Amino acid sequence: MNIPKPSEINVYGSLDELCALSVFLGKTVDDAEALFRDNSMHCAELLVHMGPRARLYYVEAYLRYLASSSSRDDPGAASGLPSVVDALIESGVNLDSIRPALGEALQRINAEFARYAPDRMTQRIYRHVPREARGALRRLYAKSG
Repeated sequence: MNIPKPSEINVYGSLDELCALSVFLGKTVDDAEALFRDNSMHCAELLVHMGPRARLYYVEAYLRYLASSSSRDDPGAASGLPSVVDALIESGVNLDSIRPALGEALQRINAEFARYAPDRMTQRIYRHVPREARGALRRLYAKSG
């Protein structure tokens, strides 16, 4: 898959899409992974608001980041994935190539949430995230046919 064109990031001309365009335009998956390392929560939100083809392209960078040691102690990174998965499902794009990796990441967030939120206070603040990951996992596989 090629780097998304501006029209694939900014489909409707919304402010959210324009923001996604300003951040992701011309970025490779490797470049985008570095963006997630800098501000994962913001980048995850931008994934939700960009066009479906661009979202499908850049979600690989997000998944790489979530699997990396760089995402330790980053509850914001874990908290964004269920919304990104829902946006992918709702867009109707074919998820066959990415569904296993999405499922693995959602399962990791559910089973190993302490990896992202190591202290009790953070775990309390983000206590909804494992439940949201389980829900997104069910929806992901319910739509697989």
